[in-house]
Amino acid sequence: MEICIDARDDSTVRAAVAAAYSGGAQRIELCSAMHLDGLTPDPRHISIARDAFRDRPGLLVMVRPRAGDFCFSRDEVEQMMTRIELARQCGADGVVLGVLRPDDNRVAHEPMRRLLAAARNHGLAVTCHRAFD
Repeated sequence: MEICIDARDDSTVRAAVAAAYSGGAQRIELCSAMHLDGLTPDPRHISIARDAFRDRPGLLVMVRPRAGDFCFSRDEVEQMMTRIELARQCGADGVVLGVLRPDDNRVAHEPMRRLLAAARNHGLAVTCHRAFD
């Protein structure tokens, strides 16, 4: 079972992840700003979630630099690359992301290749979604 958690503040993250853990969740998807369909959470919240999820490998972190569409600029893709590394440093087991082309809203292959390679280089699993589901 996977539980999506909105990382609003330290105590909310701690309590929600602890509840998911005790309820038997195998995976957690940690996001911020769920009212905006999810953004990258603060690194502090990733670390708190890692501590609360303890020994379970299944802490996934949303990597999305802004609200709106999923057609990200080169600068935004670079931000995503940095956030992937930061997610790993904070204890994430994987990332959740997606990038689309602005002309037809299909998967943007080159940015996705770069992001997938960065995640793999950091030993992170990748889930592609939110962009096209």
